[in-house]
Amino acid sequence: MQLCLTPEELELLMRILLEDDRLSRSEVPSSLQVTVGNCLRDKLSVGRGLLRGTLSRNLQLGYDELEDLADCLRRKKKELAAEIYGSQDPKSKSDLERSALVLEHLLEKITEACAMV
Repeated sequence: MQLCLTPEELELLMRILLEDDRLSRSEVPSSLQVTVGNCLRDKLSVGRGLLRGTLSRNLQLGYDELEDLADCLRRKKKELAAEIYGSQDPKSKSDLERSALVLEHLLEKITEACAMV
């Protein structure tokens, strides 16, 4: 299965992973607690590749990694919906809605890839 992302989807994915990386570094999880919100920073090869800026052209993602990525994107979709709802600035709201649309397309592709693995 080949997963082809548009430049816009790839950029959004990178922003999500970078944001999650910053958040996970500011958190101090207990040694027994696994932070569900830690969106694949150390686990998913695409996340590590994007964060290092060395994205491979042939990523080998397993079912679990695709599922983790889909879960991360679903969480971000909910956060984005809340931001859109709370936004008062028309320009900001428009930008958020565009990001939500790109995120929806990206999530559909990842979900389809999960179904085919």
